[in-house]
Formats: sequence, structure tokens, C-alpha cells
Amino acid sequence: MNFEHVAGKAKGTVTLYALSTCIWCKKTKELLSTLGIAYDYV
Repeated sequence: MNFEHVAGKAKGTVTLYALSTCIWCKKTKELLSTLGIAYDYV
């Protein structure tokens, strides 16, 4: 698995398992980025 880190505020360990075709996954990534929360995703 390839993890990609997105920088932001450290609010605990957040790992998002997402599909590139999943609209809800995309919306979740946008929300985390808007809130400035750091996360890793696969």
C-alpha cells in the first residue's frame, strides 16, 4: 500500500482509505483539507 501524507494541524492520527472514484471519499478529503487537518490516505 502506498500512503500519501497531507500536511496540516495534527489532530490525532487520521488515515483515510479512499477510492479515486468514490464521491464521498473526495468530499471527505476536501473537508479535511478545508479544516486544515493533517491526514494520510491510501
